[in-house]
Amino acid sequence: MAQPLDKAYWAEESTVYWKPHPRLRFMANILCRLPQRRLLDLGCSGAALRDLLPVSFSYFGCDITDEARRRLPDGHFLQRDFNDSPDLSFFADKHIDVIHVGGVLEYLREPHELLVEARKLVTPGSPLVLSIINFESTHYADPRTHHPRWIYRPNLDSFIHLFGANGWNAARIWPFTEKCALKQLWLRCCANLLGARHSAIRRRARQFILLARAA
Repeated sequence: MAQPLDKAYWAEESTVYWKPHPRLRFMANILCRLPQRRLLDLGCSGAALRDLLPVSFSYFGCDITDEARRRLPDGHFLQRDFNDSPDLSFFADKHIDVIHVGGVLEYLREPHELLVEARKLVTPGSPLVLSIINFESTHYADPRTHHPRWIYRPNLDSFIHLFGANGWNAARIWPFTEKCALKQLWLRCCANLLGARHSAIRRRARQFILLARAA
């Protein structure tokens, strides 16, 4: 179980994500193009994603910190340390039909458990939009670039296998870099030509964003 010191650490760390960053905006654009509108944001921090979505969304959040509680209606937020318990049954009656997981799995000892719990909430075909650090990239080859709390460091193939083994099928993959907009456009064009799983893309992308569907 997480100790109070750990909760204090994450309370401070989460302030970095109160302002929407480029990856979150990219993922919000994906979500806006989907027809589903009852969203569960796992690892929501201060619920910054909600501000990027149209009012047609019903937004629910879950995070190790309680910052989002002050911004969300009663019954729309659960404080949870996923390394303590991945249980998401609190949301079982919320009719969730789309899930977002951004920058979370890298910090988990048992990431598959959260994927299993998320799958229990939705019907087959429901979308999951998720990001993962690309540990095969040239940038992250240097351990000094790693966050000190990262635990799960998969390559892309093993990550996709984890999806398939725990109730999700990867439908689309986008390479992502936050360096600059032009570099991001170039990377997407290369991925369209070569495929997102090409070795050249794996060297250059700093993250991957996936759209998966519940099996």
